[in-house]
Amino acid sequence: EIYTLSLHDALPICHIPLREIAQAIGRHLDLPVRAVPMGRVDEHFGFLGMFLKSDTPVSSAHTREVIGWAPTQPGLFEDINKGHYFAPAAVGNGS
Repeated sequence: EIYTLSLHDALPICHIPLREIAQAIGRHLDLPVRAVPMGRVDEHFGFLGMFLKSDTPVSSAHTREVIGWAPTQPGLFEDINKGHYFAPAAVGNGS
């Protein structure tokens, strides 16, 4: 919903540190999460490194004000913590 609205008005959505997202996913997959030094991001993540190195903090307050958006879905961490992304069907069958 907000994605569609933001495309229309080209507004930023929000900023959540990648470290916090990785930690939440790591908890669900029972995997350790470690920091990757900035100088090794491209080597570690390949082409995704250029996106992961960018830091563009914004607030959803502007989006709410300009296009009248009010979130109706769970937030990112609430959604991750429901665990449905990590169910066997979501992760794949291993083949």
